Amino acid sequence: MNKIHPSAIIDQSARLENVTIGPHAIIEADALIGENTEVAAGAVIKKNSIIGKNNIIGHYAVIGEDPQDIHFDRNLKTGVIIGDNNIIREMATVHRSTKTGQNTIIGNNCFLMATSHIAHDCILHNNVILCNGSLMAGHIEIFDHVFISGLVAVHQFSKIGCNAMIAGCTRLAQDAPPYALVEGHPGIFRTINVVGLRRAGFSAEDRLAIKRVYNTIYFSGYTYSQAIKILEEQNIGSHGKIIIDFFKTSRRGVVKSGRTFSEE
Repeated sequence: MNKIHPSAIIDQSARLENVTIGPHAIIEADALIGENTEVAAGAVIKKNSIIGKNNIIGHYAVIGEDPQDIHFDRNLKTGVIIGDNNIIREMATVHRSTKTGQNTIIGNNCFLMATSHIAHDCILHNNVILCNGSLMAGHIEIFDHVFISGLVAVHQFSKIGCNAMIAGCTRLAQDAPPYALVEGHPGIFRTINVVGLRRAGFSAEDRLAIKRVYNTIYFSGYTYSQAIKILEEQNIGSHGKIIIDFFKTSRRGVVKSGRTFSEE
């Protein structure tokens, strides 16, 4: 049974499945909100937005607003798709796609903290955390288990690999590779994301293997292409293959390195 505050404004075509809607929230035409999702006071769910189960949409968050693209045709039918078990806190914003029939996508178990921003055509996979005031430009792809600290700004079309961490106030202008700790203005590779990998259950052996791959890529005097060719001839394990695939498929280029680190 839906629990809807009488001051909420809900379009008749919106589909609500056992949800809670707070005071003065607005749900526009053809929105779909899955069961056990809570929409707090003042939040706005724009037309054609699809939100899954067990989500929390915070006060004055806006989901599915028009993209901030001066060439965008507001008559295009585009949207936002959000999966299950996400927390989207107060005043966070998620903008709809710029392309007909397509969507900005957020997966499952993500946490978007207050005032964070997801621009048009972004894809967030699962278990992604964006801290307060972090800003994602258009067409960014963020893979599983990424942690983005506060006040980070990420350039459009960038990718952030799985289990990476982007340190606070970083300006990320290129792709951040998997398992990495990236920090700076502009962001550079500092070391591997040791704390994040430990929390994710990576063994000491796995972490050492990842370090050795990055030592070859960044600190052995080779170009990226030379390092990758060398690594492809070695037994680098599944995590090493993920790193190599990321470098080989990068379109913006991967961040440069900042310093060396030991294998201990």
